[in-house]
Amino acid sequence: MEITRNTRKVKSVNLETFAFLAVLVIGFGYVGSVMGLGIMFKVIMSTAHSLLLDTVFLIMAMAVLAGALSGLLSEFGVISLLNRMFAVFMKPLYGLPGASIAGALTTYLSDNPAIISFAKDKSFTKYFKKYQIPALCNLGTAFGMGLILTTFMISQGKEFVLPAIIGNVGAIIGSVISVRIMIHFTKKFYNERLFVK
Repeated sequence: MEITRNTRKVKSVNLETFAFLAVLVIGFGYVGSVMGLGIMFKVIMSTAHSLLLDTVFLIMAMAVLAGALSGLLSEFGVISLLNRMFAVFMKPLYGLPGASIAGALTTYLSDNPAIISFAKDKSFTKYFKKYQIPALCNLGTAFGMGLILTTFMISQGKEFVLPAIIGNVGAIIGSVISVRIMIHFTKKFYNERLFVK
């Protein structure tokens, strides 16, 4: 069974190519003329180095810990318990089983990639229908680094407590909308695959 989709063919070199090159050259040319070429490249390299050491490795460590946590939660039946407890509001709000709350909590405590370990865990995905699994990406993205950002904002002073709470509420509302939109398209996609001969 093969599905054919409408694809648009574009030329490999077109107007966008030259527009991109113009913006790139003008942008870097301007910054280089103000900062000096040597300093500009030094700043680029320092930023990339800092990004790798301070951010990428931190996120990778969080993803590893979240993966270990997901294994423990599955092994000792916590996911099954969460599925029963939170199905009451996860199903009507998100259209996902109650077990998905574990993914939301893990990404809130760490970062977006933490949801990957859950999505690859068969003992976790058994609670989901096929079309619901891709929506975990949207769920994880909505809550990623939530605790880190919230505690950082609150630590800046009392006047930032309310904005941090509003941000969390906004993340919940945004996650519901995002997951529902994703499920709309994945449901359609998987139904098409089921019925196309």
